[in-house]
Amino acid sequence: MAKYLDEAGLRRLADWLKERLAKKQDTMSGTAGQYVGFDEDGHPVPRDGMASTAYVDSLLGDVGAILDQINGEEI
Repeated sequence: MAKYLDEAGLRRLADWLKERLAKKQDTMSGTAGQYVGFDEDGHPVPRDGMASTAYVDSLLGDVGAILDQINGEEI
């Protein structure tokens, strides 16, 4: 155990940690009611308001109707 706690071992550990932490994503912050979107470059951007079903509906159609079909209910 002592061979890992010498100065060289601690340097290797510090270098290993620095390398991995350099790749870590920055933390995000915001306020209640915001959600995260992404800009053209792929960077996270806070968006105001709640994500709505309108976005999903525009891609898939009426989500409620789709779920009713999945559950075997009449539309």
